[in-house]
Amino acid sequence: MDRKIEIAQEVYDRLASQAKGFETPNEVIRRLLDDIEGRGSEQAKSELHETVSGRDFTKYTYNGRKYGKGRLVLAVVSEYVRVNDGLSYEDLNEAFPKHLQGSHGVFRDLDGALEIYKKEGRKRFFIDTEDSIQLSDGSIAVCTQWGTRNINKFIDAARNLGLEISAS
Repeated sequence: MDRKIEIAQEVYDRLASQAKGFETPNEVIRRLLDDIEGRGSEQAKSELHETVSGRDFTKYTYNGRKYGKGRLVLAVVSEYVRVNDGLSYEDLNEAFPKHLQGSHGVFRDLDGALEIYKKEGRKRFFIDTEDSIQLSDGSIAVCTQWGTRNINKFIDAARNLGLEISAS
């Protein structure tokens, strides 16, 4: 018999960040339990450990500089906006759609990002003044929530726009 449970938004967001492709929250929980109980494949265990433990410290090279995942995304989006003067929120969303990141999106309007910080007490976006990016129709903040499962989607999208990024 299926049972319904309610979970906090923060927990749901954490589940969403662990999802592969179109996995449901139930499938993510089942995969996590399989790992805890030792039922998962070695590859799945390795991927899960890397994601949960935060041990992936891969650096990426863009424009001759090395970055971690979050700062890479910030650098790429900042440069894309600088080179393509006059971009609107909608224009940038076409280049870097929300689904590339997951539940938070690649970027959000600055006021929305600040509201999330006030509500959750966690910086899920680069909200400091020097990190905000000015578009033709407002300021945005780039998401800080990048891991092994979503960074490659972003890098693929950037490469499709002609940007060169390599893992170091």
